[in-house]
Amino acid sequence: MAELPPTDRWLIGEVLGHYSGLHDRDSTITLVKPGLSGARVWRIDREGVKPICLRRWPAEHPSAERLTYIHAVLSHLAAGEISFTPRPLPTSQGTTFVRRDSAFWEVTNWLPGNADFRAKPSPERLAAAMRALAELHIRAVTFADATSRAAIGVSPGIVERAVLLQKFVSGRIGGVERAISAIDWPGWAERAREILKCFRLHANQLERDLGAAGQSSVPLQPCIRDIHDEHMLFDGDVVSGIIDFGAMRHDNVATDVARLLGSMAGNDGELWRAGLAEYQRIRRMSEAELRLVEVFDRSATLLGSVQWLDWIYLQQRQFDDWEQVFYRIDRLHYRLKALKEPPSLIP
Repeated sequence: MAELPPTDRWLIGEVLGHYSGLHDRDSTITLVKPGLSGARVWRIDREGVKPICLRRWPAEHPSAERLTYIHAVLSHLAAGEISFTPRPLPTSQGTTFVRRDSAFWEVTNWLPGNADFRAKPSPERLAAAMRALAELHIRAVTFADATSRAAIGVSPGIVERAVLLQKFVSGRIGGVERAISAIDWPGWAERAREILKCFRLHANQLERDLGAAGQSSVPLQPCIRDIHDEHMLFDGDVVSGIIDFGAMRHDNVATDVARLLGSMAGNDGELWRAGLAEYQRIRRMSEAELRLVEVFDRSATLLGSVQWLDWIYLQQRQFDDWEQVFYRIDRLHYRLKALKEPPSLIP
């Protein structure tokens, strides 16, 4: 964590002024190391009370409607005694976020623990993470409000990925390849070209897989859609928190199962099956959902790798933590090598 620059305190104080009892001049405000989403997070410590979390969302997303939905789901989870997700705190006006400096701000309770699965992986921790995800899904399925979509339908995530695949195969991938040749970052051009080669090798099969998955109607409910090892907090081997719900929307649970297992189990089929078994101790998955897990994982690996190349080389986006960016690409590059032999998830 880094100390808050004094020049930023006035804006944070203005935001906290919308929350009853939170504006304390003697509080310690600490900026947390930024991730890749563009959000900024501060931990606020006050004497005699538990710490709280202040988040400033990126100006681009989410919309007010989406953030209202996310907060409604998180409040529903908290009311159902899910203790490891953030609980949005209400402002003095009864809302759960504030708009200042062209961005939305929120305050939640601070979740303890460390996102250290990468440094301390173990089957016990993976099992705990899968059980926590299943418990979250069991509670989230009971959420309902005026904006909720149908409970049964085609996975929006599958449709979204089919559209993204078409964008790349219809010419975008050529633009990425030309940009790689023009920039030619030392040590990365060869790896980037290997990713493009793998994409071209598997794109047709992925198109068929997404097309078949797009014909399947499955249960839809609130899903995190961006759950991975960096968003899973542990206290020892116990899950103490799940963070970052900015991508949440209605989808099938297969999207979360695939994303979390992809980050924690990698290319290890035994760990995949063990993780699925732990998840299904809490929530059973149908054969259609298990097939979706396979498609979600393969599409995330293939499309995710070329999407990162598009952002870096073609769009030339800037990130706060390039080391983390390169780690993500390295991990996807490693997972691409196993596409020919995906783990069999269906008995």
